[in-house]
Amino acid sequence: MHTSCADCLILKKCIFGKCSHHELQSIDFTKSIQTYEKNECIFEENRIPSSLYCIQSGQVKIYKKVTHHNQFLFRIAKKGDIIGYSYLLTEAPYTISAVAMEQCKIAIIPRNIVLDLLDKNSAFMHKYLELLSVEFNYTIEVAGNFAYKPVMGRLAQALLFLSKTCKNEYNPLGTIQITRRDLASFTGTVKETVIRILKKFKQDKTIEISKKGITILDPEKLVFICELYQ
Repeated sequence: MHTSCADCLILKKCIFGKCSHHELQSIDFTKSIQTYEKNECIFEENRIPSSLYCIQSGQVKIYKKVTHHNQFLFRIAKKGDIIGYSYLLTEAPYTISAVAMEQCKIAIIPRNIVLDLLDKNSAFMHKYLELLSVEFNYTIEVAGNFAYKPVMGRLAQALLFLSKTCKNEYNPLGTIQITRRDLASFTGTVKETVIRILKKFKQDKTIEISKKGITILDPEKLVFICELYQ
C-alpha cells in the first residue's frame, strides 16, 4: 500500500499542495508507485507521454541523446521534483529521456488526471505554469553558458548546481556522485577535460575527491570562477 498524497512530507513544496483533499484522494486512487533500479529507463525520447512522474526518493538523470554513444545531460532531478510535465499539454513525443541514477521510488499519475486538475483548479494551473517558466529560464541559462563560458566556468557552475541538488539530511555536504562521463555531458565537453580540471580544483583545495564522490570545500572560489567568465 502506498503513501497517501495528503500524508506526503513534501506536499507543501509540490504542485499537488494546491489540490483539495478530494482531489488528492482522486490522485491516490489513480496513481501507481513504481520502483526503478539504477540505470533503468523511466521514459525515453520519441515515446508519447501518458503520465506525470513525482520522485519520492532517489535521483533521476534527464538527458538528450546526441549520437548513439553520446548524450547531453540536461539536469538531475531529486526527491520532490516533478518530471515529464512539459510534455503533457500536447501529444508530441518526448524529446528527452529519464533514467534512474540510483534506486528510485516514483509516483506515476495519469495524464487525464493532470489535465482535469489544470482545467478545474486555477491554483494548480498557476503552479504548473510557474514550473514551465522555471524550466524555460533554466534552458535559456544553460544555452547562454554554452555560448559564452569556457569549460572551467561551466564546470564550476555545474559543481555548485549539482552539490545544491544533492544536499539533503543524509548528505549535508552535498557530495556529488556522478560519473566523469555524465559530468562531461553536463558541461558540454569531453571526459578527459573534466578529469584535468577536477584535478586542478583538487590541487587548489577547492574540492575533495573520494570514493563517496566530489565534495566542494571552497564554494566561494567556484563562484568566483563562474563570475569571472560572465
